[in-house]
Amino acid sequence: MPRFIPTRSGAGIPAIQDTAKKRIAAAFFIDKNAPEAAENMLKVCCDALNSVAPTAPTPKAARERFGK
Repeated sequence: MPRFIPTRSGAGIPAIQDTAKKRIAAAFFIDKNAPEAAENMLKVCCDALNSVAPTAPTPKAARERFGK
């Protein structure tokens, strides 16, 4: 599972979710003249972040690591 995934905030704003920290890592403004630009940039940024970031641990691996 990739660490950074595209999502939408509670207000419907395109954003990047950090699955390791379970929080929004970035949000994008939507240009009314080019609304698809935010979605395209969201995909590009997720790909870039995931290419350099370690993957998020799976829930099972996290439990085993902490002994829970």
